[in-house]
Amino acid sequence: MSGYGEPVALYRHRVPLGLMMLQRGWIDQSSLQRALVAQREGVDMRIGAWLTRHAGLSERRVTETLSLQWNSPVFTGDFDARVLSRPPLPRILIDACGVLPLRWSAMGTLHLAFESGIDHRLVLAFERLTGVHAEVGLLPDSLFARCRNRLLEVPFPRTRLLEAVTPEALAAALARQVERAQPAAARLVRYDRYFWLRMWPKEDAVAEAQQESEDVIAALVDFSERS
Repeated sequence: MSGYGEPVALYRHRVPLGLMMLQRGWIDQSSLQRALVAQREGVDMRIGAWLTRHAGLSERRVTETLSLQWNSPVFTGDFDARVLSRPPLPRILIDACGVLPLRWSAMGTLHLAFESGIDHRLVLAFERLTGVHAEVGLLPDSLFARCRNRLLEVPFPRTRLLEAVTPEALAAALARQVERAQPAAARLVRYDRYFWLRMWPKEDAVAEAQQESEDVIAALVDFSERS
């Protein structure tokens, strides 16, 4: 079982999205200021979505700017049948992280599409867990929503969810899952507050990312915050 460490900071400084669009003449200073004021006032909307709704900016322009900001391509929304038959990411991470597995390449690379920015920590965790290289890109908001709805209609492999209040309790809970499943191979990675355990019933299945496996997602929680 592979170990884990503290999440690695993989983000570098990026020019703000609104400033990039202003520099390209796609919005004016007044629209940008109104969008920033809305954010400061707590409007629950990303700046690109706000500008699309209130300043007449096209969704295509927002996606083009995100592509430049993250130096990543814009994907089409074509799903691979293999992804739909066995989604390679647990549903909880798809729900929480704004990511969609789209398709497998002929070389075994998985295309991961993001909605509003590339989460390189998640990509690194997936690659360490599976040994699979991921190619990342973006989808426009409306296309991402349609693709997400389609993916969530298919059955996902079973994922067990665990919560614990101390690292010791979490480690013990994960150990019990390994003892229960008696896998031929297992790997553990950390992503943000999640600990992602994947277990394979057959040793040779580790090298085949589309083969049968079982996921366990565990998290440290402070139950006092829920009261």
